[in-house]
Amino acid sequence: MPTLYLILAHFIADFVLQPDRIVKMKHESWKGNLIHSGIHGLTGLVIMTPFLPNPAVFIAILIVTVSHFFIDSAKIQIEKSAHRFVKTFLLDQSAHLILIIGAGYLLRNEQVAPWFSEFRFAEMWYLNPLVAVGLILIILATYGYELLLYQYDRSKKRDTGFKPNRRRMVRNLLLFGVVYVLFLIFGVYSVAVTGLGGI
Repeated sequence: MPTLYLILAHFIADFVLQPDRIVKMKHESWKGNLIHSGIHGLTGLVIMTPFLPNPAVFIAILIVTVSHFFIDSAKIQIEKSAHRFVKTFLLDQSAHLILIIGAGYLLRNEQVAPWFSEFRFAEMWYLNPLVAVGLILIILATYGYELLLYQYDRSKKRDTGFKPNRRRMVRNLLLFGVVYVLFLIFGVYSVAVTGLGGI
């Protein structure tokens, strides 16, 4: 479970909390990349709060934050020389996810802190993997899709800055929401009712 939250924190910080201004700062100076990596660290702390004050969680977040700085630094250098933006974007995300999964492995046996268990309603939602997966997929279907289109535009020398198409994002969100709700209703519910989960 903790790995899912590290992945969620990554996509929030890398997609939702990275406006065009920060992208430009990253390409102008290493300080912009440091700010961006710091946002990753803070987002990780917020999302992983129910596991705190576990020292292993701090170590995992530190690994993700520091590695993010170096991976993004390498990506920026490759982009300056190669101009293969779509491939670089996909390689960058793959490298981040590999390191996040490695950091999450440190937390494989960790449970939420006892103080968080007192909040039954919050714990019920937080510990539901379908909620975490749903949030990750929502970000990918909206911001992730827009970023992929932006990288494609950059490769075709149509770089006007990252300006997500909000109308298309809402459409993708609604489409994903309908599909995901149908999956939850007909898939998960029917398995639970019929007991097919034991097959």
